[in-house]
Amino acid sequence: MSVAAARPASRKLDLRYLTNLSRGPGCYLEMGKPEAPPLVFLHGFGGDLLTWHYCLVAFANRYRVVALDLPGHGRSTMDVGAGTLAEMVAWTGEALTALGIDATHLVGHSMGGKIGIALALTHPERVRSLQLISPAGLGGDFDLALLHRFMDCATPETALDVAERLLGSASPALIGSLAKSLVAAKDQGPQQAAFAALLGNAATIGSSLGTEGVPWGRIACPIQIIWGEEDSILPLPAPFRLPPGAPFTILPGVGHLPQIESPGRVVPLLDRFLP
Repeated sequence: MSVAAARPASRKLDLRYLTNLSRGPGCYLEMGKPEAPPLVFLHGFGGDLLTWHYCLVAFANRYRVVALDLPGHGRSTMDVGAGTLAEMVAWTGEALTALGIDATHLVGHSMGGKIGIALALTHPERVRSLQLISPAGLGGDFDLALLHRFMDCATPETALDVAERLLGSASPALIGSLAKSLVAAKDQGPQQAAFAALLGNAATIGSSLGTEGVPWGRIACPIQIIWGEEDSILPLPAPFRLPPGAPFTILPGVGHLPQIESPGRVVPLLDRFLP
């Protein structure tokens, strides 16, 4: 899970659209070298591709960097179907194909991390490496009630409370801007219906991928996990649910949005893991 992050300084973004997808248009941001190895970023629930805006430029000199708006989010189609994990994974695979990406390094946050795990399980040939930031699906209780409050951020008071819960103790300066972003992003129309469909399907949003944990042995690519120590949406997982031997970094003072709260720590971790 994620939420709409505080937006970057006002500037024109080169947003592009895939118009040949089965559920409707898909929005993406691309930078870097077209001929370089692809590096794809998947945001979490309630977020959009701009949640990565502090991270993308750092990789543009070595990779073809692509950040997607997942269905129901940002400027992509609001059609999420039944909101199942399988549908979200199928859409992601379709978008990658439309972009001419057969295999990619993948970075996923929260719900986007869970989609990345499922893609690596169902289509291992498409994922070269998998970096997961506070990924959903590794077990443990997630705060579904807070996500319902996120959908009702029509007042500054509600938005402020949600922002405080999403961020860790090291990020007090971000609370106000995040709260304003939550109010500005409030949508009573198709996007709210899409969020409701996803929230109504806990298997997509936050529940475990399996009672015995993720079958990591079926994922051949390298895996790294990064987590905020103070994440109250998706608390730290039990050790047995983590991939054996994979790097696992806990960031002190950080909540559910490490890539926004602490990009100075997240970006080097991602960079060192990539080939």
